Amino acid sequence: MTKSELAAELLWQDPNEPSTHLYRVVEEHLASHDILQCRVAAAYASWGGLSLVSDALEDFLRRGKKLQTVFGIGNMITTPDALLYALYLKTRYPKQQRARTFEWRYGNSEFHPKYYEFQYPDRLVTVIGSSNLTNGGLAMNHELSVSVTAPAVTAIWRSCDAGWKRLWKRSQDVTPEQIRALRNANALGAEQAKARRSGKSQFLDVRLPRAKKPLFRHLIEDEPARQVRHEVLAAADSLTEKPARLFLQILEHETGGGHQIQLPVATLGAFFGVGKDESKDVVFRFPSLSEEVSVKLTHFENHTYRVRLRPLKEIPRPAIVVFERGAEAGTYDCKVVTAAQYERTLRLRCSEQTREDSRRWGLQQ
Repeated sequence: MTKSELAAELLWQDPNEPSTHLYRVVEEHLASHDILQCRVAAAYASWGGLSLVSDALEDFLRRGKKLQTVFGIGNMITTPDALLYALYLKTRYPKQQRARTFEWRYGNSEFHPKYYEFQYPDRLVTVIGSSNLTNGGLAMNHELSVSVTAPAVTAIWRSCDAGWKRLWKRSQDVTPEQIRALRNANALGAEQAKARRSGKSQFLDVRLPRAKKPLFRHLIEDEPARQVRHEVLAAADSLTEKPARLFLQILEHETGGGHQIQLPVATLGAFFGVGKDESKDVVFRFPSLSEEVSVKLTHFENHTYRVRLRPLKEIPRPAIVVFERGAEAGTYDCKVVTAAQYERTLRLRCSEQTREDSRRWGLQQ
């Protein structure tokens, strides 16, 4: 059939057959040179699923194309990482990306669509079926969808557009405050893989071409404008996969009597999990000095937050302090990098700066 005719095709996804994985269909459409717009409504979304198509999405947006997404929330499955990634794209491409959520607050009813729409000058392609925007929905599960191609400005085209506009009108913009409220209400899922309720112990070994890495690493390695990157990291207090370590350079001019350090606001969100205008009690342990310090961290809008750590008073500066997430929530083990390792650690681990003349820092998985 030609592009001017109505056509339909069943898409059977078999996790053991990589050629049938739905993320490949999504990538193929996004890479098309004549595509104009993509719209996605998914009941459930995760960074695990989005990471399969994130390169294609970002290339699509870099080419000036338009993307609209609506993710279901409040279902304890959609993850904060998925919403934070949508927020990141919205922040980085404000003229092209619009991200919204749909919350349906009924115990006996679900928001449950799986809709992928690709708009071309002469046709509309919709993929509708069982596939959520998750790792399972796009690759790891047996799924069934139907791909429908309709000529431009036909009854089907108009029906899809009207349905989308109704959904869009009832949805809400993604915001850090919304993500934080959902997290605090335990209404979101988590990225970590969990065993199925059925108790099955055997796991399918499927090799996907894109490694599922934590979102914070993707944000840093993708290297958007520094202001955009740090703005999203500062709002990323809801991450389910937080960095394991923070490397922080401390400088002579921030001594404050010899024991103060300055935490960049991006680390308060992404590493310490403190949201804007929130406070959190934490404990910094210095095993080599047999000391620990209790501190209340508060996330202000300014670029840094001063923390008093007495054990650092006699440390020659500049230096690098490594904060490692402890086994107990809210605890961090701290050590100072030796002088012999300072330059190498600064070069390899401290890739970030809030401003050109400020301390350097880095996050590690």
